[in-house]
Amino acid sequence: MHRVFGGGASIVNWRRGRNTVHATAVAELREREDSAPRLHGAVPRLNMLRLRIQDDPASGQAELLTYVKLVVVATAPAHFEIHCLEPNCDGYHNLTDSIMAGLVSGRQHFSGESHCRGLVVGADCGRVLVFHAEAEYEDAH
Repeated sequence: MHRVFGGGASIVNWRRGRNTVHATAVAELREREDSAPRLHGAVPRLNMLRLRIQDDPASGQAELLTYVKLVVVATAPAHFEIHCLEPNCDGYHNLTDSIMAGLVSGRQHFSGESHCRGLVVGADCGRVLVFHAEAEYEDAH
């Protein structure tokens, strides 16, 4: 679906609508995080979790974006969802199942990826988010 704007007022209203949609999406994400079990309760032996996240634009025109998230294990939710890094996209990446599977199995290093299913101006976004996790656990003595 393509949007056609006839004038400045339409663009302003469209932007306000996008801000409302974004605010709603952020509120829904917070609700999912708040209702999720805590990470420490789900994986009691986990001491540290570091996620290195790379966002690869599908077009290949932009550079690969990388950032690192150090998860506060004691208070973090056992829910890993990241909004697509394309500013005009309405999609997100839910990494929860992949990350929790690696943590529950006690793996120290694991990776995964997610393809965005969101839309950018009516077309598929196609961005790929790749994560690399590093976890440290208590000794099982």
